[in-house]
Amino acid sequence: MKRWRDTNPYGGTVDYMAPTNCAFRSFERQEPIPPIPRKYPAGIVINSDGNTQTPYANGQVMAEHLNVPLISVADDGQHGHYALRRNACVDALVNKYLVSGVLPASRVTCAGTDIAEPVPPGAARGDSVAVGRPLSDVLGEIAGETKPF
Repeated sequence: MKRWRDTNPYGGTVDYMAPTNCAFRSFERQEPIPPIPRKYPAGIVINSDGNTQTPYANGQVMAEHLNVPLISVADDGQHGHYALRRNACVDALVNKYLVSGVLPASRVTCAGTDIAEPVPPGAARGDSVAVGRPLSDVLGEIAGETKPF
């Protein structure tokens, strides 16, 4: 780690070289953690079958362990679905829960979207704001020089 830090001093890269808590664990089978008594309202787990940050199996186990609904997003490898990917199915189910407290069925599957980058709330799908613009354009607008998208 010291050698890596000295040759790569920027960007926190030494963190990637540090041993994780998994490096020293035993691989003996352990008893699962017992269910936690719920002292809060039920929630929802959302996970896509191709999620690279949170494997789908983990979402399934979490929903089962917490005894909450799982919204599966099929044929999608993205992470972060609600209000970010313009997925009408996911957004409608979560909005209904947030507004009225009505949970979806225990297992619901929504089709994935073709949006790779998150879309900020309030931006329409396809807006250049959603996919980003050069910083020079944004700074030009601030200075009073309006440039087309």
